[in-house]
Amino acid sequence: MWHTAPLLRPVAFRDESLLSVADRSKEAAVGTTDEGPEWLTRKQFAAAVQVHVGTVSRWIAADPEMRVQRLGPTGHRVRIHRSEVDRHRTGTSPIGDTTATG
Repeated sequence: MWHTAPLLRPVAFRDESLLSVADRSKEAAVGTTDEGPEWLTRKQFAAAVQVHVGTVSRWIAADPEMRVQRLGPTGHRVRIHRSEVDRHRTGTSPIGDTTATG
């Protein structure tokens, strides 16, 4: 006879007491708003503006006005401020016109 594990039901609420100390300090450092975290990873930002992660990396390199935080000793981990989402949703590229010409 085979023993099967009971099915787990998804939890509909977030129990703050289950968060580790590291998780709490991470959330405090990043900051959150009603829409989510104040500082987004490249992947989160790319999903919000519906572009590829590589495009976000190019935008960061090309636009010195873009609000970014560099993390870690080498600065290769980047967080982009949520306000940049609205700026980039308008469809303007910080590197100029990227349409192909024939």
